[in-house]
Amino acid sequence: MFTEQLPLRVDPYKMAKAASEFQTSLSLADLTRVAELLTHTQGVLTLQLSFAIDPQGIRTISGHIQGEVEVLCQRCLQPMPWTLDSEFTWGIVHQDADAANLPRAYEPVVLEGEELELLPVLEDEVILSLPQAPYHKAGDCKLDLSQVHVEETASKAAPSKENPFSVLKKLKQKH
Repeated sequence: MFTEQLPLRVDPYKMAKAASEFQTSLSLADLTRVAELLTHTQGVLTLQLSFAIDPQGIRTISGHIQGEVEVLCQRCLQPMPWTLDSEFTWGIVHQDADAANLPRAYEPVVLEGEELELLPVLEDEVILSLPQAPYHKAGDCKLDLSQVHVEETASKAAPSKENPFSVLKKLKQKH
């Protein structure tokens, strides 16, 4: 099944058994936690999801999220474009303890009940794909780095003090 409409809640076991696939768009305005990290919420992200059962019997959701977003440069505090491109594979588990048994290639997603709310988990994936402190490339930043004055640190600017052990050194020289 290949569809354009992404359901808000899914039964990952049924979807994996049916080998369901989705290709759709997510509006940035619908991703409220992501919107807090962006300079605006205009635009969409392209999403592909594939539900499957791996050879070990683990239900998985593989996906790819991509799109253009605008984040705030932490150097000049001006908006800058960022290309979001994230691939992931989630392993469905029922308890945190089960997550330790997943292969390393899978990111655990704990299923509470029988259905999984997709939007919060997808938001988490997008948030993890965004840079923590985005900066423009060296020549693209609006801030002229040659005009930035860096003050000396306190340790360099502080006057040197006499070594407290110099008294012992003098005593040792006398004997």
